[in-house]
Amino acid sequence: MYKTIENLKLGKEFTFLPNKKIPIYNWFYYKEGFSRGLVYEILTNSNLKKSSTVLDPFCGSGTTLLASKELGFNAIGFDVMPISILTSKVKTENYDIKKLQNYKVKLFSHKFQKPNRIPKNLKKWFSRYTLEDILFFRPIIDEIEDRKIRDFFKLALITSSIKCSYIFKDGSVLKIRKKPTPPLKLMFKRTVKKMINDLKKFPKTKSKIIVNFGDARNLNVDDESVDIVITSPPYLNKIEYKNIYRIENELFFREVSKPPIRSFFGLRREENFEIKKIIGNYDVNALAYFNDINMSLKEIYRVLKKDSKAHIVVGDALIGEKIIDVLNITAKLSERIGFEVEKIIIGNKRIATTPQRIKIGTLREGMIIIKK
Repeated sequence: MYKTIENLKLGKEFTFLPNKKIPIYNWFYYKEGFSRGLVYEILTNSNLKKSSTVLDPFCGSGTTLLASKELGFNAIGFDVMPISILTSKVKTENYDIKKLQNYKVKLFSHKFQKPNRIPKNLKKWFSRYTLEDILFFRPIIDEIEDRKIRDFFKLALITSSIKCSYIFKDGSVLKIRKKPTPPLKLMFKRTVKKMINDLKKFPKTKSKIIVNFGDARNLNVDDESVDIVITSPPYLNKIEYKNIYRIENELFFREVSKPPIRSFFGLRREENFEIKKIIGNYDVNALAYFNDINMSLKEIYRVLKKDSKAHIVVGDALIGEKIIDVLNITAKLSERIGFEVEKIIIGNKRIATTPQRIKIGTLREGMIIIKK
């Protein structure tokens, strides 16, 4: 239906894996993200001015925003998950390195005191000693008055805590993998030291980066104010975000109002009559998902300048024994809104099978490029 190009060498760039070795990008492992390399490729080939604004309405761990900052562009990012907003902010802030180092000395000079209470629901995920250390450092960090400094050390503690846990993230499921773990305080110290050293090497730019809590279906962005969109919405029926990051939420965001994140966007559920007329009869979750996609595309169309492009990374889905062609349906919805679908680039393909190992077809992951 649409111009489709296969470039399987690009497939790894649709994943977070290349970021694992890149300073600052690797401060928090966000397996659902895409790579710095993908954003670099798009931005460096887009003929943008340094005054241009990049938008990512599903900013995740902030890869689009950080790459934009690194290249000297302004950027705006939104998300509904507290861990995503924190991570994106911390990665893209400008810091006083000396101030961070002074707080580091103060933080690790506190004499350890055992916490009065350890939540029972967290005991299986950590050793007793690790959990005691986490609960010791957490209130000390919470008392830091400077929001930027507080968030910096909070993210360092979150990252260290997961590295010292028994948590194994298998797809959308959290599993326990009992193993020897390093002392939390030692890991925390190393993480803070690494993060400060990473900042020293990061290029200085005048980019303005804004990160806010926001629903991609109702963006707080002016009409025709954005020069390019690079994003990846949640995949249909793929990752249960609320579950996969629930330990981080329980430990560090207990005071934050958390929306019900599902495999579609989840802040509210609209009637699906309109979307059903457009795409046909699907599973109720698929209809809700495409309804959300449609609303988000309308917002992207509204905020994009004329002749500007959006790059959207999505993947097909398997519901029951039926393959949902997410790429082409998303392209179709874009076209109905008024976009010109330039092309779809396929980066990954895998065989879909029934529980009895009978081949059903091929699931594809790709990037849709659309122009206003």
